[in-house]
Amino acid sequence: HREARDLYSKAIALLSDVPDSDADAACRSLAAALRSNRAAAHLKLGDHVRCASDCEVAVSLDPGYAKAYVRRSRSLIEMGRFEDAVSILRDGMDKCSGSPKLVAAELRRATSVRDMHAEGAALLEAGEYSAAKGVLGPLLRE
Repeated sequence: HREARDLYSKAIALLSDVPDSDADAACRSLAAALRSNRAAAHLKLGDHVRCASDCEVAVSLDPGYAKAYVRRSRSLIEMGRFEDAVSILRDGMDKCSGSPKLVAAELRRATSVRDMHAEGAALLEAGEYSAAKGVLGPLLRE
């Protein structure tokens, strides 16, 4: 994944040499795809901050790019930012008319993770350790 990340970085640098005035829709779409793909490599390498950052740029370039919403949400979940992950996907649901099933499926997953985390935290707070283990266990395997 390091090699993929490095190659995407080189491609992004080459594309960045195109003046903004020449950046048409196809160029912005390509830049969004490159950023999102590099984000996937960051995600696999465990670099969640860079993943989220690349996805944010990808969405700014192409607001309908579904994979960028999904990857950003996954990185936010890995950072423990569950509400932000759900919020990003809700925003994506409004903007990703081309891939609504992908974003909807990830929204269901992120909502479930958020809710399980909240339930497990409440059980731990109440001293219900065995019940918390049952709720939080699946999250640790995910």
